Amino acid sequence: MRSKVVRINSIDENKIMTQIKAKPELFLALMFVFSFVILMFNGYLGFALMMITTYCFIFFPERRLIDFCDEYLIIYNDINHEVCYMLYYDEIVYWQYVSTFNADKLVIALINNQVYETDIFNRHRTERIMERFVPERGLKSIRG
Repeated sequence: MRSKVVRINSIDENKIMTQIKAKPELFLALMFVFSFVILMFNGYLGFALMMITTYCFIFFPERRLIDFCDEYLIIYNDINHEVCYMLYYDEIVYWQYVSTFNADKLVIALINNQVYETDIFNRHRTERIMERFVPERGLKSIRG
């Protein structure tokens, strides 16, 4: 088994090809532009949208959820911010996107029967990236 727990400061940033973050930066940027356009037509509504978007930009947490590299993915730990899980693609048995009323999670099972879960906020992007790096091992998404 090559998959393991590693310290975050030992990760080679140059190997990261793409990542999933908690803050939806592109959506917030588009909302800011949209609120600016609305501001020209309806001052109160545009101003309110701009304030909400600015609040989200400033106060939403900026943290990584998953990094994808050539041979492995890295899942960041919510509890211990000093370590993360390095999971090799060839050791993944299946992955599944699970959506519930409270939260959405990505569930990943390894060949040694260990199961990892992480909170995810963008289903379509997550599924697209997982299909790219771990093809044909995705189970049907669950909505609960």
